[in-house]
This record gives sequence, structure tokens and C-alpha cells, in this order.
Amino acid sequence: MYYFLLTNTGDQKLSIRPYAANAIKQGLNPLIATMSVIGLISLPGMMTGQILCGSSPVIAIKYQIMIMLAIFVGCTINLVDSIIISNAFVFDSYDRFRESVLKK
Repeated sequence: MYYFLLTNTGDQKLSIRPYAANAIKQGLNPLIATMSVIGLISLPGMMTGQILCGSSPVIAIKYQIMIMLAIFVGCTINLVDSIIISNAFVFDSYDRFRESVLKK
């Protein structure tokens, strides 16, 4: 499918786009699943510590949401950067897939 898209579009970035989108979606699924159950099944340590120390639960929840969003954004940036950087090693100058990358 990659070579079909490359032949018809003539652009390597457009040919990789469906694969990169799928990789990002698959890479972020565990993080989104973890974020969806925070506070329902498990109580995060920072939020629990703030509540035990006498802080307002609303403030503790706001801090926990801020921390979770920062982790999500950091993981997303890391995932996108690793996909972009890996393209430089996986394809040669003619936009062909290097099979030697998969060999040890």
C-alpha cells in the first residue's frame, strides 16, 4: 500500500500519513485508557498526598488534571518526534523501505 500511495501521490510524507496516524493512535491508546480511570479506580499519589496534608480536594484535583495533561502532551510529543526521526533511518534516498533495518 505504501508503494501504491508513493506512486500515485509522488510525495513520501503523504504516503506515510495513514501509517503515522495509525501508529500515533495505537501508541496513545494505553495512555488514554490510564487517564480515563484516574480517580475512579486508583487515587494518584500527588492528589492523595495533598488531601492528606489538608489541601482542598478541588485544588488537589486541579493539580492532578494539570499533571495528567502535561504527561499526555509530553508523551504525544515524544511519540510524534520518534516517528519523524525514525523515517530518516527507515527509508533510503529513493524513498524505498530499507529491509536491513529489521535485520539484526
